[in-house]
Amino acid sequence: MKPTKQKKPQQSKEKQTHLQNPHEPTNTIIKDLLWFSLIITFFKLLLIPAYHSTDFEVHRNWLALTHTLPLSQWYTDETSPWTLDYPPFFAYFEYLLSHFASLVDPTITNLYNGLNYKSPSVIIFQRLTVIASDSILIYSIYKLTKTLNSKKRFLIWISVISSPGLLIVDHIHFQYNGFLLGLLMASLGALQNGHDLTGGLIFAILLCFKHLFAVAGPVYFVYILRHYCRGGFLRGLSKLITMGVVVIAVFVTAYGPFAYHGQIQDVLKRMFPFGRGLCHAYWAPNFWVFYILSDKLLAFVFTKLGFYIKTPTASFTGGLVGDSSPFAILPTVTPSVTFGVVLLAILPCVVKIWRNPDPKKIVRWVAYAYTCGFLFGWHVHEKASLHFLIPLAVVAVESIQDARHYFMLSIGNTSNYYIGIWYKKIKSNPLSIVWVANRETPISDRFRSELKTIDGNLVLLNESKSQIWSTNVTTTTTTTLNSATAVILDNGNLVLRDSGSNSIEPFWQSFDHPTHTWLPGAKLGYDNRTKQSQIIRSWRSNDDPAVGLFSVELHPPGKEYVSKWNGFQQYWTSGAWDGEAFYLVPETRLDYNYIYSYHENVNESYFIYSVQSGLPFCNCLTGFNPRSESDWNQSDFSSGCVRKTDLQCGRNMEKQDFLKIRVKNLPPNNSVAVGSAGECRTTCLNDCLCNAYSSVGTQCLVWDGDLLNLSEDDGSANTIYIKVASKDLPRPKKSNNLIVVVGVVGGVVLFLVVVLILIYRKKRVSLSVGKTTMEGTQQFLIIEELIILKVDFMLSNMCRSWQLREMVVVREMAD
Repeated sequence: MKPTKQKKPQQSKEKQTHLQNPHEPTNTIIKDLLWFSLIITFFKLLLIPAYHSTDFEVHRNWLALTHTLPLSQWYTDETSPWTLDYPPFFAYFEYLLSHFASLVDPTITNLYNGLNYKSPSVIIFQRLTVIASDSILIYSIYKLTKTLNSKKRFLIWISVISSPGLLIVDHIHFQYNGFLLGLLMASLGALQNGHDLTGGLIFAILLCFKHLFAVAGPVYFVYILRHYCRGGFLRGLSKLITMGVVVIAVFVTAYGPFAYHGQIQDVLKRMFPFGRGLCHAYWAPNFWVFYILSDKLLAFVFTKLGFYIKTPTASFTGGLVGDSSPFAILPTVTPSVTFGVVLLAILPCVVKIWRNPDPKKIVRWVAYAYTCGFLFGWHVHEKASLHFLIPLAVVAVESIQDARHYFMLSIGNTSNYYIGIWYKKIKSNPLSIVWVANRETPISDRFRSELKTIDGNLVLLNESKSQIWSTNVTTTTTTTLNSATAVILDNGNLVLRDSGSNSIEPFWQSFDHPTHTWLPGAKLGYDNRTKQSQIIRSWRSNDDPAVGLFSVELHPPGKEYVSKWNGFQQYWTSGAWDGEAFYLVPETRLDYNYIYSYHENVNESYFIYSVQSGLPFCNCLTGFNPRSESDWNQSDFSSGCVRKTDLQCGRNMEKQDFLKIRVKNLPPNNSVAVGSAGECRTTCLNDCLCNAYSSVGTQCLVWDGDLLNLSEDDGSANTIYIKVASKDLPRPKKSNNLIVVVGVVGGVVLFLVVVLILIYRKKRVSLSVGKTTMEGTQQFLIIEELIILKVDFMLSNMCRSWQLREMVVVREMAD
């Protein structure tokens, strides 16, 4: 359905810069999340008898050794080849689980008799502990998404909680990545909401559970240093000390007992088994794969050329400690090399954070850091892709580009094809698709599939010539069966007509079968005879046009539209139609782009709308551009606007100024009182995170977050000053007063001189003998051209009425 528009008052100019849906009640969000989580949990239970990986025995052995041996032997025991190689907090976690495991089946925690134990009891127990630990991920996602609108919230739930990658790695292969990623998301959520100390604490705890998350350490350090430790030297130093004490306390709690037993070296040796080689047994498709491939190709070529090339004795995909990865031709890559490359790759991001530590971008930056670790790290497992895919799932809802990046990295592009209609003249990527025929039944071979008319119907046949979609028109007219013609009209309506008839009325049209878009001129209503509604349904995802969870339909008794989730749960309504507008969408009353009308008869009840010319209701302020051009091209303004020039902190920061605008209401979010009105401008200029300020009475308010729902109103008393780069503001015109005065005075003086000369010469001509009138006229014509040139030269500095009078004077003199 077309987005609701903001009203345009008759005596004020408004520009809408950002949209945000009102927050739903917390109880509703929790209930929806619990239902969704239960559905996913039931699916996880079905995966219990799935593939049995070696990680079952790995974690069973960790349960046994932490339950059987004293803490001083946890990182030295070699009863099993699957030795403990995770940080201490994970060892404590296994120790906790072992108490429950021994109650379920004592053999599980028997260090010696339980080797390679594969009974149903141990499998079920381990599967259930993974499912239970996922509650941390669910809770962190709830905290991260509870302030988002319902659409973005559900998309994140689907992408994270039901992530295919997590289901495969944790619930088919078997591992505990879910709750670890839950800790990461909890940390990022705290940072995003301004709770830096909490975010740093949770991240420190996470590192003591799994040290591979330390790849984002530089990002965290620089961000906390620049964002949390701000406010002057002494205040910043005290905050830095506070953060340091908290982090050290976490690490002392984790490693202190092992330091007491003199095991720190053993712990670190297990945690960093560099002897395993460059690539993991389940190797990640990263940069080093191409490096290894190049080495093997070079070795093959040189061998064929007659050179003796020694074959490496170890595999590049070794998984046990002791395997190394010698290269035949290329230089050997060491852990220090990979460490340096990862840091270099992260460096641009760290520099950006140093200049502008924006909380809204922390998730994006951490995802970037983990991507660098995945691409260039040492002994990277394929599951490490989850470290950036899960954060990217949160970022993916911000714009079409972000969603495309996420889906490209997580599941790749679709190879399915559809019959659809889109706006040809709207340049956007992806296409502005408005209707899809076979949205539930895609074809896989577009070259051998056919769209044709058969027996009066438009039919889509796949590569096997099986019918997968049809207009399903029933007709008994022989003429129609043989002369049906399909035409796409300019309004986007695909129609079937009888070319053998004189009538242009279609016997089938796509307007009667909308998919996900309500087009101008199409009805969206209710059939009073069959009691069926026309329903438009959302796509399942950005790349999948199949029916999604959201729908919009007409509710005839109230003459209103309702939006439903999953086909039955109503979460929005337009309010009743009063003849001019929807009750809960008053903007439609004065909407200058769209004209609605309601029609009702015995057969049907429906709304229809048309489009008239007008300006778009959303625009970016001076100094700003749309965050996502493709979204705005599709009338999706929810991503808002960003500055044309990024304001950077530090020595190379852009010169800053403020855009003064009057708004209907001040932004409702993130305003902080900082002092008197006279301190506003200076306070905001000196704070890198300040985006705007406003003086309310004697109080100063500043905003360090997004500015939501700004609506310009020249008649309002609310004034806000928005920080932008000076170069992006309209430059005031330089004063030309001096030039005007000099020009006018000079022109007048020159004019008087010329007039005097003309009078003098005229007298000379009239008195002189032998001078003809023609000669005098030629003299006057030359002078006339000079005067006209002078008038033209002063065009920019003199008013037009004055110029015209001067021209008249010249003409009179020329006569």
